Amino acid sequence: MQATEVPESLERRLGRVDVPEARYRADIDLHDRSIQFSAELVRMALGGMAVVGFLITQLPDRLSATVFSSLGLEALLSASVIGFAGSAGFALLHRFFAGGAAFHHLQGIKLLLLNDAVLT
Repeated sequence: MQATEVPESLERRLGRVDVPEARYRADIDLHDRSIQFSAELVRMALGGMAVVGFLITQLPDRLSATVFSSLGLEALLSASVIGFAGSAGFALLHRFFAGGAAFHHLQGIKLLLLNDAVLT
């Protein structure tokens, strides 16, 4: 009797595939730039919230009473803080998903290099 061969798992075959750096270097550079951009967006949004908070605390008492009694100004200040918080949140969400996307992109390149008839 012949022993049946157990097919090698796809993960093991992908782990042994060597990807030339020229094949993915531009993609990784673009990924790094987008991550740096989202980090800059987070810094700017947090700075914007800090500036709004600083301006509110530095208002003189008679002017702060006017600002907080005016519904329009209060709504604008609230909207700006909510906008900054949303911007920071979405930039952090982008960073989270971009990390996983780089892994899957490299895995896709490996699948193309593997050139298995079963996968195509």
